[in-house]
Amino acid sequence: LEAIAKMPGMLSGVTEETIVIFNTHKDVDTARDYLGLACGTLVVVDAMKIAVEEKTRVNTALLGTMAAVSGQ
Repeated sequence: LEAIAKMPGMLSGVTEETIVIFNTHKDVDTARDYLGLACGTLVVVDAMKIAVEEKTRVNTALLGTMAAVSGQ
């Protein structure tokens, strides 16, 4: 699914205030280069690994990441 993030327009409109959550096993610097992300905050999470370890769904790990990033 990482290829979806590189589709034209997927990251258009990203500003310094934008937070991008990227489901990947890559580290932040590698992921930023992969995406060509010039600004904004990039948060990487290996949701698949978490889901397997916790015996839950990938969406649960991503939802937890969204909650943590939003401060809620």
